[in-house]
Amino acid sequence: MQLRKTLKILMQKKGLTIKRLSIETGISESTIKTWLGGSNPRSMRDVLKVAKHLETTLEYLLFEEDSKLDPNNFNSLPLEELFHGWLRVKIERAVTIKKKRDEEKN
Repeated sequence: MQLRKTLKILMQKKGLTIKRLSIETGISESTIKTWLGGSNPRSMRDVLKVAKHLETTLEYLLFEEDSKLDPNNFNSLPLEELFHGWLRVKIERAVTIKKKRDEEKN
């Protein structure tokens, strides 16, 4: 795991101290210090909170690798990352294709 190295670099880039990161994520200073000291995290949920706060992925924070998933291709994303509960989507076409073609001819 590269958590120690990656976390330190990302904190420096964002200008965050341990105390500030703790306040902004709700994760204790001692937990962040143990990660920076090289200890493995006990809670992946806490690491995920930090990753989101630092605007990166859990995979990058832990292993310094970018995800192989393409966020622009919904078929490549796991469903649990897209939905939590029920979702109703209504899609409507604002302008019909025929009307648009008629307007282009004029």
